[in-house]
Amino acid sequence: PTLGLWVQPRLGAWSDRINRRVPFVVGLSLIALAGIATIVSAIPLTRALGFNATNNSDDDDSISRTTIVMAFLGFAAADICFDCLLIPGRSLLHDYSSSSSSSD
Repeated sequence: PTLGLWVQPRLGAWSDRINRRVPFVVGLSLIALAGIATIVSAIPLTRALGFNATNNSDDDDSISRTTIVMAFLGFAAADICFDCLLIPGRSLLHDYSSSSSSSD
């Protein structure tokens, strides 16, 4: 949420300035989807990057810190994108609703 206080107003102003909202909605949705996929597949991704996904000691089979960081980064990306989708998404809905009501 703290990063959103800085990013959201700038993103909204940028989408208003270029008057194109669909690329923002699509781009943020894809990044959010990648973040969710990172959360779900944090262990295989950690192994694919060459790190140990679990602690391999005999008495401890817990998840490694690298895997936790990977999942946290995925969560952070998804969270900020979901928050930032509100501004261009609402503007896009307003654009479509005002254009359809003016054609009636």
